[in-house]
Amino acid sequence: MIRAKAAAAGLAVEVDSAGTSNYHIGEAPHPESVAAGRRLGYDVDGRGRRITPDDFRTFDLILTMDDDNLRTALRIAPGDATARVVPLRSFDPDGGGMDVDDPWGRPASAYDDMYRVIERSVDGLVESLRP
Repeated sequence: MIRAKAAAAGLAVEVDSAGTSNYHIGEAPHPESVAAGRRLGYDVDGRGRRITPDDFRTFDLILTMDDDNLRTALRIAPGDATARVVPLRSFDPDGGGMDVDDPWGRPASAYDDMYRVIERSVDGLVESLRP
C-alpha cells in the first residue's frame, strides 16, 4: 500500500516488511489478509522475516503496528541506529490510538477494518513525505 500510494504521489520510496518476533518467518501472508488487500486493489505478497539491526541503519523510518511492536523495535534497535521508529497510526488523521488491531482469527470484516485504518494512516504518511 505504501509503495502504491507513494508512487501515485510521485514519491520514490523503498519499502520492506518485517516482524518483531520469530512467528511466521518464511511464511506467505495470511490468505484473508491477501484477500482483503485485493478487495482494495493492493497486491499483498512477500515472506515473513524478522527485523534485523541492519534495518535500523538501512531505512529512514521503521513503522510499527502496535505498542508491543514499538517497544520491541526500540529495545532491539542498535546504538548506531539512524531510523526513526514510530507507530504507523501516528499518521492517521482520524487518530484512534496507536495500535492497528490484529484481525487474526476474526471474521473477514476485521481484515477489511484493518486495511481501512492502514489506508488512512498511509495517506497521512505519504502526505508527510511530500517535499
